[in-house]
Amino acid sequence: MYTLKKSLGQHFLRDENISRKIVATLRQRPFAQLLEVGPGVSRFAVGDRVWAGTFSGGSAEYVVIQESWAARPPHEWSDVEAGSLPYVALTVWAALVDQAGLTPESARGKKIIIPRGAGGVGSFAIQLMKAWGAEVATIVSTGNVDLVRRLGADTVIDRTQQDFSEVLHDYDVAFNTSFGIEEALLDALKTGADAAYVSIVTPKMQLMDKHGLEKGQAMGKELFQKMVDSQRALGRRYYWSFMQPNGDALAQIAQLAETGAIQPVIDRVFPLEKLAEAHELSDTKQVQGKIVIQI
Repeated sequence: MYTLKKSLGQHFLRDENISRKIVATLRQRPFAQLLEVGPGVSRFAVGDRVWAGTFSGGSAEYVVIQESWAARPPHEWSDVEAGSLPYVALTVWAALVDQAGLTPESARGKKIIIPRGAGGVGSFAIQLMKAWGAEVATIVSTGNVDLVRRLGADTVIDRTQQDFSEVLHDYDVAFNTSFGIEEALLDALKTGADAAYVSIVTPKMQLMDKHGLEKGQAMGKELFQKMVDSQRALGRRYYWSFMQPNGDALAQIAQLAETGAIQPVIDRVFPLEKLAEAHELSDTKQVQGKIVIQI
């Protein structure tokens, strides 16, 4: 947290030599108005509104992005609404589309578990899967039950009242967004039916923190392969997933948003000078949807 607080207001360096990059000013993370474009950029012009997923720089005033990372946001969405979605949307897309292999056609009728459905990732995942015709179960606390029902979840488990492992069975996909529930989610999947488990919470960072970079990476790789093999023996697929910038995905998401199938879920908006406070709120794990930093 100290590094975060000390870094407020710093600008990211621009690489003038890469022709297909864009220099953008981020009004929110990560929505932008283009300030400069490289000579190889063909789809956008200076002044265009774009949104993009970035690996870093989401709270900086300026950042350089690849043209392929960007797309035009939904026309009717405000700057704050547009800034709330790309990172979580692309986290979901990498997991459920790129890894689990779901598409608008293949998702129809599939049974999918999405824990923590009221958070930024979960709230988007529910909406995307419902737009694609899936049957969605989610696990939330009492105060979030009404929200996830409004988002379209078919089965809602109040984790303070019920153990989801006693209720959810024979699912096609488990999308893990929370530590400590991997075994229960795996037990909820079908066997011998190509069910998929995909997680955005992995032990890689903890292993590297505990054992050092090289040993931790090796241990993570070994653990991952062990799980892949054990789940393959049960006729399942097993993945760890990480956000990837993807302008084509954001273009498809914008089209869904234009139809009303995707709505922004925003808990609070903070000015840049309260960035540390925003992160402290995020750390409570009590946020509905996303926190937006407005510059």
